Amino acid sequence: MDENRFKEMILNGKYILWLSKIMQKYEEIDDIYFVRNHKISEEDQTFISYLEDLFLELNKFVIGHKMDYKNIFSYFLKYNGVLYNIYSGSEGFSCRKVDINFIVPYVEYKDLKEECRKNMKYNFNKLSSRVMDALYNSDLEKINYELSKIDGPTMISAVGGSSVVAEFATKILSKKNHIITTSMEPNDFKGFNVDLYKNVLACSYSGSNYWVELAFSNKLKRYLLSGKENTKADVNLTYNIHDEEYSFISLGATLIPCSILLNYYLNGEKKQIVEKMKPYKYNFDVRCDAFEIFTDIATSTASKYLESTMVESGIGLPIIHGKYSYCHGRSTLSTTYNNIAIYFNLNTELDKLLIGELHQYYKEVIILNTQNDFMSEFNLLLQCMYLTEYIAEQKNIDLSGVNYNPIAKKLYKYRGGM
Repeated sequence: MDENRFKEMILNGKYILWLSKIMQKYEEIDDIYFVRNHKISEEDQTFISYLEDLFLELNKFVIGHKMDYKNIFSYFLKYNGVLYNIYSGSEGFSCRKVDINFIVPYVEYKDLKEECRKNMKYNFNKLSSRVMDALYNSDLEKINYELSKIDGPTMISAVGGSSVVAEFATKILSKKNHIITTSMEPNDFKGFNVDLYKNVLACSYSGSNYWVELAFSNKLKRYLLSGKENTKADVNLTYNIHDEEYSFISLGATLIPCSILLNYYLNGEKKQIVEKMKPYKYNFDVRCDAFEIFTDIATSTASKYLESTMVESGIGLPIIHGKYSYCHGRSTLSTTYNNIAIYFNLNTELDKLLIGELHQYYKEVIILNTQNDFMSEFNLLLQCMYLTEYIAEQKNIDLSGVNYNPIAKKLYKYRGGM
């Protein structure tokens, strides 16, 4: 079986649920004699053949974590208080339940699952197909219709990676619907006069975050752009996500809703979006003190992605410069630190001046050429995604499985007052 497909079965729990169920019925299973001597379903036969894949994943985990295993042909997996012995022998690959008090090193299923999340290359390879799947299998006519009905001042809310989507939505709706829009985190609503607004649009991949509740805790008309519906929304703008992404830095969760919004702006011309879905390559020494990002309103979606991703993954320290603000003192930083410049080039007169000067003050100047339109901004966002992939690879960091600060889980689950 394809390694990445099996990892998905670990992540979504499909395989371990099957294994625990069949092991309640049989004391031991193997992929040779058991299949021959028992009347079992075709699915059971297929899943039994995946014992080899489970063995290989356990083998990689044990070696990678330098666990003290004496027998490399036998591994132990603990799930829901039950210990399973997965081993390789003359009868192929087998599984049996063993006494939970059997004192051996064992792998916790939750740890194996977490290890499988570290799959950045796979998620980048799937990025194009996931966007296309959403574009061709979502009810875009309904989404476009509901978006077109949004009138009056609108607050657009999100946090984390979804704030990139909110930034893009703010500009799309302002231009397309000719309305005033403001992007803001929901915890800031309480200190803001929301009575000046008519609607709130929350952008969330799952649609069930606590901050969605915060965004909807007012009298505004509630819109939700998400992969899943929320009963608290007045209008659900739901796109399909058949191939769900399991990743710390969620690429599809950012690019899919941005493609939905761009499709709305382009009046359903999704072919133009699909044609832009290609990987980008980079080649430079990423070692530096910080990354200085030169941006403006036309490229703010991409710069927000870079800032959010670099901070959340720890691949670098981002410093955001407004180009004209850089002309008024912010250039001092480059003379005291060994930094890399990432420049979004719109080919304006100011761009030509700055690009002409920056090379003598920075270790590297990475120039990303773009134009002042939404299709170009979407493409620039895609370029920045592949830029972060390159930086992460060079630093041996996996964006899909970041070794985050332990406090993150505690903070992420916070549901108290603001």
